[in-house]
Amino acid sequence: MNKKLLTLEDLYSFYSQKKKSMTFSADKSGYNIAVQSLATFELNDDLSEGLLYGKIRAFHDLTNNNKSHIETDVLEEKMMSIKDRPVMADIVDTDETDEDGNPIKDFSGHTMYYDEALDKMIYKEIPIGHFIHPESIHLEYDEEYDRNFVCADVVVYEEYTDACDILRRRKTVDCSVELCIRKMHWDNTDKTLHLDDFYVQGTTLLGSHTLPGMSGSKLSIKDFSEENNSLFSSISEDEHSKLIETLDNLNKTLSSLNINSKTNPTVEKFEKGGSTETNMTKFEELLGKYNKTVEDITFEYEGLSDEELEEVFSTTFGESEPTPDTVLTESDKSDDDTDDDTDDSTTDEPDDTTDDDKDKDTYSKTFELSHEDVRSALYQLLAPIEETLNEYYWIMSVYDDYFIYESCCGNYYKQAYTKENDTIAFDGERQELFAEFVTADEKAELEDMRANYSSISEKLARYEEAEEIADKMTVFEDQAYSKYLETDEFKQLMNVENVKKFTKDELVEKADAALGKVVKTTKTFSMDTEESHKETKPSFFAFARTEHESSFLDGLLKK
Repeated sequence: MNKKLLTLEDLYSFYSQKKKSMTFSADKSGYNIAVQSLATFELNDDLSEGLLYGKIRAFHDLTNNNKSHIETDVLEEKMMSIKDRPVMADIVDTDETDEDGNPIKDFSGHTMYYDEALDKMIYKEIPIGHFIHPESIHLEYDEEYDRNFVCADVVVYEEYTDACDILRRRKTVDCSVELCIRKMHWDNTDKTLHLDDFYVQGTTLLGSHTLPGMSGSKLSIKDFSEENNSLFSSISEDEHSKLIETLDNLNKTLSSLNINSKTNPTVEKFEKGGSTETNMTKFEELLGKYNKTVEDITFEYEGLSDEELEEVFSTTFGESEPTPDTVLTESDKSDDDTDDDTDDSTTDEPDDTTDDDKDKDTYSKTFELSHEDVRSALYQLLAPIEETLNEYYWIMSVYDDYFIYESCCGNYYKQAYTKENDTIAFDGERQELFAEFVTADEKAELEDMRANYSSISEKLARYEEAEEIADKMTVFEDQAYSKYLETDEFKQLMNVENVKKFTKDELVEKADAALGKVVKTTKTFSMDTEESHKETKPSFFAFARTEHESSFLDGLLKK
């Protein structure tokens, strides 16, 4: 698989195809961006035995030729991250010879191969030195470029590789500094990529060939992640700390060591470009297991994993030959237990050691997908959609059962997904989301509304409940119930909690039932009725009108 590492130029080209300003943040995306930046290694002196000193002139402040931009204050703060970082190289034959007929070697650059078992790219570079003297890390002004360049001292180890010979011959060597970007933003108005937060991951010495980079029109921001574009992504924090500690110890003691590589297969392997201490130990173990020496090895073993070494040894030499270090079987142990001269380390064990060992050998491992695994799987599921719709997507946030992503057209979507063991699958169709852009004042008002929403909702609910109760209580205003409202039946029915439980129609039914029960119990029922009244005419009394002018005789006659 032909793959090259992506550079700052590639990252700029990626963003220059966008039509709007964009921002990247490792906190939101869940991963860092890794890119390569051109630098130069210059030979300083060769005064210390076993060590070669040099200076690396790396990236600079302000705007680069490729329009990437680093503010001077940001550069001053972040340049110290170069301290103790490793210097890497892959050394190869050039098929050329010097005047004495000796083969000429050179640095290869970012050399890698595809491991089918691990399904990932394996980089062949090995540590040949590291950055030293934190006090030497400084900015150096260049009048020609009108820029401040980061400069730092490095040391290269003499004994392990041919790196020092190459550096003495070439004097000045191009190198690639890997920047791990945590935050950046693309300004579409002036087409400038601003690096806001980053640190140095390490540097790789390059041969006289084309600078690292990858051309292609279909790139996604995921291609620049540490997982896909970093030489150091496979090194854990613990391993990195151990590497730094080892490099410091080597720096202090290397000049006083006299290592005979011809009698030490470990050193010979390191000189040939072996990768890790674990592999060298496994190599020695297999040499002893198959009763072989380094001279018997005819195959290429550098850079192989433990499993690959075991497979190659098994294929080449067949079954392992017995050696004096063969592990004792249970029968051997039982025989040795009877011997008074048996070593204490085997006789002092209790009788149930075998059972305990069996219990210890029985264990289980549980593996769980990491956040990065889930995010990578979601990107793989989005890939066919990108191809079909001719779009590209950027995952913004990932939650337990759904994630939010943005399209190149500025649309937002929510997609549910399921996770079963290590299998990720989409669940249902995506839903389009809509973003609102507000000012600071509008944002404050919205947050205030959200904060008050619960209390307003609670007050509204209480008001609506009181209004509903008042409406239901009108049921008991019926004249038929008026004389019985003080009875236990009606008091219980008119209780607020009971009123809440029933609808208005149900309360009417309950009230009628309570009325019937009360009447049946008391056997009395009164109801206001209008009484019919017959109109009675008053008795007629005749009153004589007094005649004031009548005589006494007239009065007697009227009687």
